[in-house]
Amino acid sequence: MVVFGIFFFQTYQEYAQLRRIESESRERLTRAERRLRDQERILQRLRTDPEFVEKVIRQQLRYAKPDELIFRFEDLPSYSRPEIRGGIITPRAR
Repeated sequence: MVVFGIFFFQTYQEYAQLRRIESESRERLTRAERRLRDQERILQRLRTDPEFVEKVIRQQLRYAKPDELIFRFEDLPSYSRPEIRGGIITPRAR
């Protein structure tokens, strides 16, 4: 009886561990499938939407048209950025 109890306990531990591994694998698969769908949507837009292509090129590669000048500003800390409410700019409360 003791031998059966030890065998059953070990088998149950292995089963529980395999269930945890399966659950983690399913979660990873779900995340990977979601990433794949997102990337496929982006790829489709890159193939069919010239405005999206231009937006990506401008934002990611920081390209400009020949007659444009681009000014880049460092982000201000959030406490010093003004707040815009109803078209009125007010300093942000600290």
